Amino acid sequence: MVGLVNAYSRKSVDAARFRKLAVLTEVRAVTERLVPRQAKRLTSAEIAEFCEAYRRGGNVREWARKLDVHRSTLHEIVRRQGLERLSGIVTPEQQVLADAYAQGATLAELAAQHQMGPNRVARQLRAAGVELRPRGRRPS
Repeated sequence: MVGLVNAYSRKSVDAARFRKLAVLTEVRAVTERLVPRQAKRLTSAEIAEFCEAYRRGGNVREWARKLDVHRSTLHEIVRRQGLERLSGIVTPEQQVLADAYAQGATLAELAAQHQMGPNRVARQLRAAGVELRPRGRRPS
C-alpha cells in the first residue's frame, strides 16, 4: 500500500519536470528559428577559380565541398556567367577511366573503383571521346 501511495504521490513531481522540459524545448525551438543560417559569400577570386576549373571539366560537387557551398550555388554561377565546358580537353580523371575502359573494364567495375555511379563514368568517357561498347554480356 505504501508503494502505491508513493507511486501516485511522485506523479506531480514528474509532471512538473516534464512541463519544465516542454517549456525549455519550446523556447529553444523559437530561438533556433529566429537565427537563420547565413549563406557563405564567395569571393571574386573563388568564383574565378571555380569558373576556370569548370571550363576545363571540373566537378561541381567537389568544388561545392571545397568552397563549402551548395551545388546549386555553383550551378547558378555557371548559368549567370554563361559558362560552357571547353570541348576536346581530357581531364586526368577521364584519361584514367578511358585507359581502364580500353583495357576491358566495365562501367560497373570503374564505378566501384572510383566511388561514382556508372552513369557518371559513362558521361566522363563520352566527354573524353570514348565510344561506349554495346550493353549486355560480352561474347565469350
